[in-house]
Amino acid sequence: MLSCVAFAGSDGKVLAIRDYRGDLDRDAIVLFCDSVIRKKETENSPTVKRGDFTYFFIRQGGLHIVTATKANINAVMVFEYLKQVLKVLNSYFGGNATVEKVKENSTLIYAIMDEVMDYGYPQILQAEVLKEYILEKGMPEDVKALAALRERQKNLTLDVTGAVSWRKRGIVYKVNELYLDAIEKVSALLTPSGDMLYGSVVGVITMNTRLSGMPECKLGLNDKLLMGGEDGGTGQAAGNYNAKRDVSLDSLKFHQCVKLRNYETNKEVAFVPPDGEFELCNYRMTENIKVPFKVVPLYTQHGRTRAEMTVKIRGDFAMDLMAYKVVLTLPVPGTTSNVVPEVSGGKCKFDLSKSQVTWKLPEFGGGTEFQLKMEINMISTLNEKAWDKPPIKIAFNLPMYTSTGLRIRFLKVYEKSNYVPRKWVRYLTQAGDFEVRLP
Repeated sequence: MLSCVAFAGSDGKVLAIRDYRGDLDRDAIVLFCDSVIRKKETENSPTVKRGDFTYFFIRQGGLHIVTATKANINAVMVFEYLKQVLKVLNSYFGGNATVEKVKENSTLIYAIMDEVMDYGYPQILQAEVLKEYILEKGMPEDVKALAALRERQKNLTLDVTGAVSWRKRGIVYKVNELYLDAIEKVSALLTPSGDMLYGSVVGVITMNTRLSGMPECKLGLNDKLLMGGEDGGTGQAAGNYNAKRDVSLDSLKFHQCVKLRNYETNKEVAFVPPDGEFELCNYRMTENIKVPFKVVPLYTQHGRTRAEMTVKIRGDFAMDLMAYKVVLTLPVPGTTSNVVPEVSGGKCKFDLSKSQVTWKLPEFGGGTEFQLKMEINMISTLNEKAWDKPPIKIAFNLPMYTSTGLRIRFLKVYEKSNYVPRKWVRYLTQAGDFEVRLP
């Protein structure tokens, strides 16, 4: 339970404060903002203990959102609540909430704070629901618009207090459509021979639903999503050329609409989706990762003014697939004056100011290999230092492929009107911090 929520600028001045329980003096919040936020102590820790109260705060630009509590509560829950409040404000303002916007819309801020918490307990945090009765521009003057608003507000109590507060009733679409994207970002640090020193994948499944009524969706993922280091067999899912039967994840987080009991029983993700775009789940994996490219670099120094670098890159994915926007950033010594590259594909560009060569391959087919060989000419200097050899950095986009082996087995939609929606499922793997060390 939280005692209050306050907004402050980077100068420590309190912009707005809402007291929910009456157990914390307003002067204590003012003193905290002045002594901690103004003096930049927020750089050290997002939590501060002062007397009987623990203060929590988050920051977006110069805007700080602060809360305090006497209870020994879950800190992660508090930060999640503050993030959701900030998300609501960003939705209302059509962009990032700022100190100026909070000052200009103080009445709106207090109206929102009255609804997002009740006596210290989180309440309504769905911006779509709040916008139905907390109107930024006031009540509409047009009679028809006002009547339509009153009609929508009749179901607000049920929407807010019901089991599916994230979705309004009475939604109708002429064409019912459902889009699902499984997007992964793979980060890795590889040796010159191609061995992985470190690897991780951060993935997210996003959906865009345009469905009428109150549908229930069922999503089947891999046969087993293991929370551990067990090995699984291999398999293939339609559209994903690196699918596995079993996938071992380090963490998995679902949207609040997911019925966790169904997932724990049969690994089916059952949910009533919010309308529009949302993140169904996100996950992380650090073992049994398959990287889609193998890069083998070779660097040879010939005296003080000349060197050679050879880089081979091969696509370790199915020949039916095509990677796009593959970019290799190759470092060269700081004394380099010019380079003479030879490539088997793509284009090269030398940037003297950054001491690097950019090799761009617009399209990269699976199983193919490209090579870059360049002669590096350097200027001789009196105080020469050994080159520290920064790693090669790689960026890419690879559709219809996942490094974890995640797959979508099925996606079903049930609704009492028995309509059949159009469904699209896409996979995409992108580079995070993907680096290869030079020999």
